[in-house]
Amino acid sequence: MTQQTPPTLLARHGDHHYANIKYGYALLFMSVLYVAFRYAALSYYHRCWSRSGRSTSKQGLVNVPLAYTVSIFGVVLLIVEFFNLHIEEFTIHLKRFGRLAYALTPLDLFLALRPSPLSIDNYLDTLRLHKWVSRVILVFGIFHSVGFLLRWLVLGTFSKTWRLLNFYGFVMFVLFDVLLGVNWRRVRSINYTYFIAFHNLVMYTYLILTQLHARPGVTLLFVLNIALVSYQHVYRLLTTKSVIIDKISENSGSALQIVKLPRTLLPAQFLPGCHLRLSPYSVYNPSFWLLPSHPYTVASIQEERSTHVSLVVKKNRFALESFRSYSLQPFFKSSLSLNFFQTAENVTIVSGGSGISLGLPLFNYFKRKIQHEKKDIKLLCIWITPSVGDLFILEELEAEGLEVYVTRSGHEEEAIENSEGLETFELQSLDDDFQTYEESSQVTHSPGFTDEFATVVKHGRRPSLEHVLAKNVNRTIDYANKWIVSCGPTQLNKDCQHLAEKLKCQFFGEEYAM
Repeated sequence: MTQQTPPTLLARHGDHHYANIKYGYALLFMSVLYVAFRYAALSYYHRCWSRSGRSTSKQGLVNVPLAYTVSIFGVVLLIVEFFNLHIEEFTIHLKRFGRLAYALTPLDLFLALRPSPLSIDNYLDTLRLHKWVSRVILVFGIFHSVGFLLRWLVLGTFSKTWRLLNFYGFVMFVLFDVLLGVNWRRVRSINYTYFIAFHNLVMYTYLILTQLHARPGVTLLFVLNIALVSYQHVYRLLTTKSVIIDKISENSGSALQIVKLPRTLLPAQFLPGCHLRLSPYSVYNPSFWLLPSHPYTVASIQEERSTHVSLVVKKNRFALESFRSYSLQPFFKSSLSLNFFQTAENVTIVSGGSGISLGLPLFNYFKRKIQHEKKDIKLLCIWITPSVGDLFILEELEAEGLEVYVTRSGHEEEAIENSEGLETFELQSLDDDFQTYEESSQVTHSPGFTDEFATVVKHGRRPSLEHVLAKNVNRTIDYANKWIVSCGPTQLNKDCQHLAEKLKCQFFGEEYAM
């Protein structure tokens, strides 16, 4: 009698059920390597900068264009996705799309932490990469879902979609599609507050439903993701303070305001360019956690002997009010490093609108070094602003020595007052105001001027940036320590970055638009 071998029982999901687990962990490991490399490279770069006194020492290690970084990430992800290609059983790769998306989530959450626990970067810089990593997660998640929906449709088994565990995935597919659609700048700028609320709801739903949906499970990744989100929430809870705005100064002809807050909210020492975030909601209100807080650059410097610090803000839908309580995260360090302040020899600052909140403290810091420490620094600060009414900012903050360009001519002011509504975001694009007028310039000197720094105001025109910037940039030769710093709308920053490359100097830009 012949003995028969019993049939081998295969798992319900096939013999490749666990094939993708290692790829998820491999991507997680590569994410950790990236963070470690970035931290080591930045630390080494700043040490070299400090020792040599030149910003260009080992700069190539850290000054990698975002497009290159995103491209490298894309290539690596595609290699991992299609490594050990299975043509006949392509469902393996459909499953891998979903697992890789979730395995990439810890890096995405880490990049969004503010401030970063390892200080690998200022969080405003890491947010740029975070946006692209988020888009990759959305695309991979959609590929995963579309692949299975099409497969079930072709095989006549589309009813599998409504099974509970699969339905969790379908819910995420719908949410991902909507989020990807509203993620583009022009769409999300329609109402940024609602966009962030929806973004946060999708994130929480995605973290939880993927844990329930994934087979095999993703418990380790789930725990790591929840730990990162919890860290951010606990940090916000511990650092947020309740504050009452003491005073708001404004001018009827200006869309800008000066907001005064207690000096005690900031540490004893801080560099120009630091900022804080305000929310109208208490930490006990769910809206505090779902809706965005509002960032404002501190327009004061630590040397000022005052009981208050100033913010320069633009009136928008989030209207600040005197004697009202706000939740405040009080300190985020400057995006500019200490080495910049210690080694810069030539600084040209270009501010647009409420971007003066960054330009003015930088200017005052270096002006103080020139006047009190007798440093030989070539310094110029340009402020481009739409309305002559905005000039009250200079008087209120006792600013002296700027070159100001008021882009609207006098006859336009009345027409704009009748037609212009409140902007949605602080420093919404000034591009419409960047026109050149034939109206002649008017030059004024502020009263009480006693030294080399005098304020010059020119009405009804935008400056020829290349001509104005070159006159200061060309006063020194060493390109490593001469800087153009731009703070304003996207187009202004792009123009200044292009000129920095053309004039062979360093560039730093901070965008005041969502």
